Amino acid sequence: MSHNYAYIQNPGGVADMANNLASALSQTTSDLIEVFPADRTKGRTLWRFLSEIELSLRHFSDPVVLLFPNYFALPLPWSKAKSIVVVHDLQFRYYPGFQSILKRLILEFSYRLAQRRAAGVVFISEATQSDFVKFYGPPSRSAVILTPIEVASASHSSDSASKYAGAPYAIANFHSYPHKNLEKVFELFRQLRSVTPKLKLIVTGRQPKQRDLISKAGLDPESVVFTGFIEKQEVLNLIAGAEFFVSMSLFEGFNMSAAEAAKLGRPLLLSDIPVHRELFSEYAFLVDPATTSFDVQRFLTYLSNFSSHERWELAEKTEPRYAAERYIQFFENVLGAQPSSE
Repeated sequence: MSHNYAYIQNPGGVADMANNLASALSQTTSDLIEVFPADRTKGRTLWRFLSEIELSLRHFSDPVVLLFPNYFALPLPWSKAKSIVVVHDLQFRYYPGFQSILKRLILEFSYRLAQRRAAGVVFISEATQSDFVKFYGPPSRSAVILTPIEVASASHSSDSASKYAGAPYAIANFHSYPHKNLEKVFELFRQLRSVTPKLKLIVTGRQPKQRDLISKAGLDPESVVFTGFIEKQEVLNLIAGAEFFVSMSLFEGFNMSAAEAAKLGRPLLLSDIPVHRELFSEYAFLVDPATTSFDVQRFLTYLSNFSSHERWELAEKTEPRYAAERYIQFFENVLGAQPSSE
Protein backbone atom coordinates (compact mmCIF):
# COMPACT_ATOMS: atom_id res chain seq x y z
CA MET A 1 0.00 0.00 0.00
CA SER A 2 1.55 3.27 -1.14
CA HIS A 3 1.58 6.39 1.02
CA ASN A 4 3.70 8.36 -1.45
CA TYR A 5 0.91 10.81 -2.25
CA ALA A 6 -1.13 10.51 0.91
CA TYR A 7 1.69 11.56 3.21
CA ILE A 8 2.16 15.34 3.05
CA GLN A 9 3.09 17.88 5.68
CA ASN A 10 -0.46 19.02 6.53
CA PRO A 11 -2.57 16.02 5.46
CA GLY A 12 -6.17 16.17 4.38
CA GLY A 13 -8.88 13.73 3.36
CA VAL A 14 -6.79 11.45 1.13
CA ALA A 15 -4.14 10.97 3.82
CA ASP A 16 -6.78 10.40 6.51
CA MET A 17 -8.55 7.87 4.32
CA ALA A 18 -5.25 6.04 3.67
CA ASN A 19 -4.36 5.99 7.35
CA ASN A 20 -7.79 4.71 8.41
CA LEU A 21 -7.73 2.00 5.76
CA ALA A 22 -4.15 0.94 6.53
CA SER A 23 -4.95 0.64 10.24
CA ALA A 24 -8.02 -1.49 9.54
CA LEU A 25 -6.23 -3.66 6.96
CA SER A 26 -3.35 -4.33 9.35
CA GLN A 27 -5.86 -5.66 11.88
CA THR A 28 -7.57 -7.82 9.25
CA THR A 29 -4.61 -9.33 7.40
CA SER A 30 -0.93 -9.96 8.17
CA ASP A 31 0.03 -9.49 4.51
CA LEU A 32 -0.14 -5.69 4.42
CA ILE A 33 3.08 -3.83 3.66
CA GLU A 34 2.98 -0.02 3.81
CA VAL A 35 5.35 2.02 1.65
CA PHE A 36 6.23 5.58 2.71
CA PRO A 37 8.28 8.13 0.77
CA ALA A 38 11.95 8.46 1.66
CA ASP A 39 11.57 12.21 2.12
CA ARG A 40 8.20 13.01 3.69
CA THR A 41 8.74 16.77 3.49
CA LYS A 42 8.39 16.88 -0.28
CA GLY A 43 4.98 17.69 -1.64
CA ARG A 44 5.31 18.61 -5.28
CA THR A 45 2.78 17.03 -7.62
CA LEU A 46 5.37 15.70 -10.07
CA TRP A 47 7.59 14.30 -7.32
CA ARG A 48 4.67 12.37 -5.81
CA PHE A 49 3.71 10.98 -9.21
CA LEU A 50 7.29 9.89 -9.92
CA SER A 51 7.36 8.11 -6.54
CA GLU A 52 4.40 6.01 -7.62
CA ILE A 53 6.10 5.16 -10.92
CA GLU A 54 9.19 4.05 -9.01
CA LEU A 55 7.05 1.80 -6.81
CA SER A 56 5.41 0.20 -9.86
CA LEU A 57 8.79 -0.40 -11.49
CA ARG A 58 10.28 -1.85 -8.29
CA HIS A 59 7.55 -4.50 -8.16
CA PHE A 60 7.21 -5.05 -11.90
CA SER A 61 8.10 -8.76 -11.62
CA ASP A 62 6.48 -9.44 -8.24
CA PRO A 63 3.11 -11.24 -7.99
CA VAL A 64 1.66 -8.73 -5.52
CA VAL A 65 -1.26 -6.34 -5.27
CA LEU A 66 -0.17 -2.70 -5.33
CA LEU A 67 -2.76 -0.49 -3.69
CA PHE A 68 -2.61 3.21 -4.55
CA PRO A 69 -5.05 5.07 -2.25
CA ASN A 70 -4.90 8.06 -4.58
CA TYR A 71 -5.05 8.81 -8.29
CA PHE A 72 -1.35 9.34 -9.04
CA ALA A 73 -0.54 5.81 -10.14
CA LEU A 74 0.99 4.12 -13.14
CA PRO A 75 -0.42 0.61 -13.77
CA LEU A 76 2.25 -0.87 -16.05
CA PRO A 77 1.31 -3.22 -18.91
CA TRP A 78 2.70 -6.77 -18.65
CA SER A 79 3.65 -6.31 -15.00
CA LYS A 80 3.10 -9.26 -12.66
CA ALA A 81 2.02 -6.80 -9.99
CA LYS A 82 -1.70 -6.05 -10.03
CA SER A 83 -2.35 -2.35 -9.47
CA ILE A 84 -5.52 -1.21 -7.73
CA VAL A 85 -6.20 2.51 -7.95
CA VAL A 86 -8.55 4.46 -5.65
CA VAL A 87 -10.33 7.26 -7.51
CA HIS A 88 -11.58 10.03 -5.23
CA ASP A 89 -13.11 12.56 -7.59
CA LEU A 90 -13.03 14.14 -11.04
CA GLN A 91 -13.22 17.73 -9.87
CA PHE A 92 -10.64 18.83 -12.45
CA ARG A 93 -13.06 17.88 -15.22
CA TYR A 94 -15.76 20.19 -13.88
CA TYR A 95 -13.57 22.98 -12.48
CA PRO A 96 -10.33 22.92 -14.50
CA GLY A 97 -9.29 26.32 -13.20
CA PHE A 98 -8.95 24.95 -9.67
CA GLN A 99 -5.83 22.88 -10.54
CA SER A 100 -2.57 23.61 -12.30
CA ILE A 101 -2.07 22.48 -15.90
CA LEU A 102 0.54 19.97 -14.71
CA LYS A 103 -1.82 18.37 -12.21
CA ARG A 104 -4.64 18.22 -14.76
CA LEU A 105 -2.34 16.51 -17.27
CA ILE A 106 -1.18 13.97 -14.68
CA LEU A 107 -4.75 13.27 -13.58
CA GLU A 108 -5.96 12.87 -17.17
CA PHE A 109 -3.06 10.55 -17.99
CA SER A 110 -3.53 8.56 -14.76
CA TYR A 111 -7.27 8.09 -15.18
CA ARG A 112 -7.01 7.00 -18.79
CA LEU A 113 -4.28 4.54 -17.87
CA ALA A 114 -6.24 3.27 -14.85
CA GLN A 115 -9.30 2.67 -17.01
CA ARG A 116 -7.24 0.70 -19.51
CA ARG A 117 -4.50 -0.98 -17.46
CA ALA A 118 -5.37 -1.11 -13.75
CA ALA A 119 -6.26 -4.55 -12.44
CA GLY A 120 -8.97 -2.87 -10.41
CA VAL A 121 -10.40 0.57 -9.63
CA VAL A 122 -12.07 1.52 -6.35
CA PHE A 123 -14.45 4.49 -6.29
CA ILE A 124 -15.21 6.17 -2.97
CA SER A 125 -18.80 6.98 -3.98
CA GLU A 126 -21.31 6.15 -6.67
CA ALA A 127 -21.10 9.79 -7.81
CA THR A 128 -17.38 9.38 -8.51
CA GLN A 129 -17.96 6.10 -10.31
CA SER A 130 -20.61 7.74 -12.48
CA ASP A 131 -18.28 10.62 -13.38
CA PHE A 132 -15.42 8.26 -14.23
CA VAL A 133 -17.56 6.10 -16.50
CA LYS A 134 -18.99 9.23 -18.14
CA PHE A 135 -15.56 10.55 -19.13
CA TYR A 136 -13.47 7.38 -19.57
CA GLY A 137 -15.77 4.39 -19.75
CA PRO A 138 -15.99 1.52 -17.25
CA PRO A 139 -12.76 -0.13 -16.07
CA SER A 140 -12.46 -3.90 -16.40
CA ARG A 141 -13.01 -4.46 -12.67
CA SER A 142 -14.27 -1.93 -10.16
CA ALA A 143 -16.04 -1.52 -6.85
CA VAL A 144 -17.62 1.31 -4.87
CA ILE A 145 -16.23 1.22 -1.33
CA LEU A 146 -17.08 4.16 0.89
CA THR A 147 -14.25 5.95 2.67
CA PRO A 148 -13.48 4.40 6.08
CA ILE A 149 -14.27 6.83 8.91
CA GLU A 150 -12.78 6.48 12.39
CA VAL A 151 -14.24 8.70 15.12
CA ALA A 152 -14.37 6.37 18.11
CA SER A 153 -11.73 8.32 20.03
CA ALA A 154 -13.52 11.68 19.74
CA SER A 155 -14.36 13.36 23.04
CA HIS A 156 -17.57 15.28 23.66
CA SER A 157 -15.90 17.31 26.41
CA SER A 158 -15.87 21.10 26.09
CA ASP A 159 -12.07 21.47 26.49
CA SER A 160 -11.39 22.04 22.80
CA ALA A 161 -14.45 24.26 22.41
CA SER A 162 -13.43 26.46 25.36
CA LYS A 163 -9.91 26.76 24.01
CA TYR A 164 -11.07 28.12 20.65
CA ALA A 165 -14.54 29.56 21.05
CA GLY A 166 -15.98 29.46 24.56
CA ALA A 167 -19.50 29.75 23.10
CA PRO A 168 -21.91 27.72 20.93
CA TYR A 169 -20.19 27.20 17.61
CA ALA A 170 -20.49 25.70 14.17
CA ILE A 171 -17.46 24.08 12.56
CA ALA A 172 -16.05 24.15 9.04
CA ASN A 173 -12.98 21.92 8.87
CA PHE A 174 -11.03 21.86 5.62
CA HIS A 175 -7.95 23.36 4.01
CA SER A 176 -8.33 26.44 1.81
CA TYR A 177 -9.09 25.23 -1.72
CA PRO A 178 -11.29 27.06 -4.24
CA HIS A 179 -13.89 24.30 -4.42
CA LYS A 180 -14.45 24.48 -0.65
CA ASN A 181 -16.33 27.74 -1.26
CA LEU A 182 -15.47 29.30 2.09
CA GLU A 183 -16.93 32.64 1.00
CA LYS A 184 -20.37 31.00 0.83
CA VAL A 185 -19.90 29.49 4.29
CA PHE A 186 -19.24 32.99 5.64
CA GLU A 187 -22.22 34.40 3.75
CA LEU A 188 -24.63 31.86 5.26
CA PHE A 189 -23.03 32.20 8.68
CA ARG A 190 -23.60 35.96 8.58
CA GLN A 191 -27.30 35.36 7.92
CA LEU A 192 -27.44 32.90 10.82
CA ARG A 193 -25.71 35.36 13.15
CA SER A 194 -28.47 37.88 12.55
CA VAL A 195 -30.83 35.45 14.30
CA THR A 196 -28.39 33.66 16.65
CA PRO A 197 -25.88 36.40 17.59
CA LYS A 198 -23.98 34.25 20.13
CA LEU A 199 -23.07 31.62 17.55
CA LYS A 200 -19.42 31.43 16.54
CA LEU A 201 -17.74 29.67 13.63
CA ILE A 202 -14.56 27.62 14.01
CA VAL A 203 -12.58 27.16 10.79
CA THR A 204 -9.73 24.66 10.81
CA GLY A 205 -6.99 23.93 8.27
CA ARG A 206 -4.79 26.20 6.19
CA GLN A 207 -6.62 29.46 5.43
CA PRO A 208 -4.05 31.99 4.12
CA LYS A 209 -6.51 34.81 3.29
CA GLN A 210 -8.68 34.50 6.38
CA ARG A 211 -8.96 38.14 7.42
CA ASP A 212 -9.75 39.33 3.90
CA LEU A 213 -12.62 36.85 3.70
CA ILE A 214 -14.08 37.96 7.03
CA SER A 215 -13.97 41.60 6.01
CA LYS A 216 -15.55 40.87 2.63
CA ALA A 217 -18.34 38.90 4.28
CA GLY A 218 -19.11 41.75 6.67
CA LEU A 219 -18.57 39.55 9.73
CA ASP A 220 -17.48 40.56 13.20
CA PRO A 221 -13.87 39.28 13.43
CA GLU A 222 -14.63 38.02 16.94
CA SER A 223 -17.31 35.69 15.58
CA VAL A 224 -14.88 33.53 13.56
CA VAL A 225 -12.00 31.52 15.00
CA PHE A 226 -9.25 30.25 12.70
CA THR A 227 -7.29 27.43 14.29
CA GLY A 228 -4.88 26.78 11.44
CA PHE A 229 -3.80 23.18 10.94
CA ILE A 230 -4.36 21.14 14.10
CA GLU A 231 -4.01 17.43 14.79
CA LYS A 232 -6.80 15.11 13.73
CA GLN A 233 -7.77 14.19 17.28
CA GLU A 234 -8.39 17.81 18.20
CA VAL A 235 -10.45 18.32 15.04
CA LEU A 236 -12.65 15.35 15.99
CA ASN A 237 -13.08 16.73 19.50
CA LEU A 238 -14.18 20.07 18.06
CA ILE A 239 -16.65 18.37 15.71
CA ALA A 240 -18.10 16.38 18.61
CA GLY A 241 -18.90 19.58 20.51
CA ALA A 242 -20.22 21.64 17.59
CA GLU A 243 -23.80 22.77 17.17
CA PHE A 244 -23.52 21.68 13.55
CA PHE A 245 -21.02 21.09 10.75
CA VAL A 246 -21.10 23.25 7.60
CA SER A 247 -19.72 22.73 4.10
CA MET A 248 -20.71 24.65 0.99
CA SER A 249 -18.34 22.79 -1.35
CA LEU A 250 -18.93 23.19 -5.06
CA PHE A 251 -17.65 19.66 -5.67
CA GLU A 252 -16.73 16.62 -3.58
CA GLY A 253 -16.00 12.98 -4.26
CA PHE A 254 -17.14 12.00 -0.76
CA ASN A 255 -16.60 14.72 1.91
CA MET A 256 -14.86 12.92 4.72
CA SER A 257 -15.29 15.81 7.16
CA ALA A 258 -19.07 15.74 6.75
CA ALA A 259 -19.08 11.96 7.24
CA GLU A 260 -17.06 12.32 10.45
CA ALA A 261 -19.58 14.82 11.75
CA ALA A 262 -22.47 12.54 10.79
CA LYS A 263 -20.89 9.58 12.58
CA LEU A 264 -20.50 11.78 15.65
CA GLY A 265 -24.22 12.54 15.50
CA ARG A 266 -23.90 16.20 14.56
CA PRO A 267 -26.34 18.05 12.28
CA LEU A 268 -25.05 18.96 8.82
CA LEU A 269 -25.53 22.12 6.73
CA LEU A 270 -24.32 21.06 3.28
CA SER A 271 -24.29 22.24 -0.30
CA ASP A 272 -26.81 20.53 -2.54
CA ILE A 273 -24.39 18.65 -4.84
CA PRO A 274 -24.61 15.07 -6.20
CA VAL A 275 -22.45 13.29 -3.63
CA HIS A 276 -24.11 15.07 -0.70
CA ARG A 277 -27.48 13.95 -2.02
CA GLU A 278 -26.15 10.41 -2.39
CA LEU A 279 -24.68 10.14 1.10
CA PHE A 280 -26.61 12.58 3.31
CA SER A 281 -29.99 13.37 1.72
CA GLU A 282 -31.97 11.85 4.63
CA TYR A 283 -29.70 13.31 7.29
CA ALA A 284 -28.47 16.79 6.31
CA PHE A 285 -29.98 20.17 5.52
CA LEU A 286 -29.03 20.86 1.90
CA VAL A 287 -28.63 24.32 0.37
CA ASP A 288 -27.91 25.39 -3.20
CA PRO A 289 -24.21 26.46 -3.11
CA ALA A 290 -25.00 29.30 -5.52
CA THR A 291 -27.75 30.80 -3.39
CA THR A 292 -27.42 34.32 -2.01
CA SER A 293 -29.69 33.49 0.92
CA PHE A 294 -31.22 30.50 2.57
CA ASP A 295 -34.20 29.84 4.79
CA VAL A 296 -32.66 30.47 8.20
CA GLN A 297 -35.85 29.71 10.13
CA ARG A 298 -36.29 26.40 8.32
CA PHE A 299 -32.71 25.48 9.14
CA LEU A 300 -33.21 26.40 12.80
CA THR A 301 -36.29 24.17 12.82
CA TYR A 302 -34.14 21.36 11.39
CA LEU A 303 -31.67 21.92 14.25
CA SER A 304 -34.34 21.99 16.94
CA ASN A 305 -35.90 18.77 15.61
CA PHE A 306 -32.55 17.02 15.27
CA SER A 307 -31.96 14.33 17.85
CA SER A 308 -28.49 13.86 19.32
CA HIS A 309 -29.14 10.13 18.89
CA GLU A 310 -29.82 10.51 15.17
CA ARG A 311 -28.01 7.73 13.33
CA TRP A 312 -26.56 8.27 9.87
CA GLU A 313 -27.75 5.44 7.65
CA LEU A 314 -24.26 4.82 6.22
CA ALA A 315 -22.49 4.72 9.57
CA GLU A 316 -21.93 0.95 9.42
CA LYS A 317 -20.73 0.99 5.81
CA THR A 318 -18.06 3.57 6.68
CA GLU A 319 -16.64 1.60 9.59
CA PRO A 320 -12.93 0.95 8.91
CA ARG A 321 -13.25 -2.78 9.52
CA TYR A 322 -16.16 -3.02 7.07
CA ALA A 323 -14.14 -1.12 4.44
CA ALA A 324 -11.09 -3.34 5.03
CA GLU A 325 -13.18 -6.46 4.47
CA ARG A 326 -14.58 -5.01 1.25
CA TYR A 327 -11.06 -4.16 0.03
CA ILE A 328 -9.78 -7.66 0.79
CA GLN A 329 -12.73 -9.16 -1.08
CA PHE A 330 -11.85 -6.94 -4.03
CA PHE A 331 -8.17 -7.95 -3.84
CA GLU A 332 -9.21 -11.60 -3.98
CA ASN A 333 -11.50 -10.88 -6.90
CA VAL A 334 -8.67 -9.16 -8.77
CA LEU A 335 -6.16 -11.90 -7.95
CA GLY A 336 -8.56 -14.58 -9.16
CA ALA A 337 -9.44 -12.78 -12.38
CA GLN A 338 -8.19 -14.05 -15.71
CA PRO A 339 -5.51 -11.94 -17.45
CA SER A 340 -6.79 -9.33 -19.86
CA SER A 341 -6.65 -10.26 -23.55
CA GLU A 342 -5.23 -6.82 -24.39
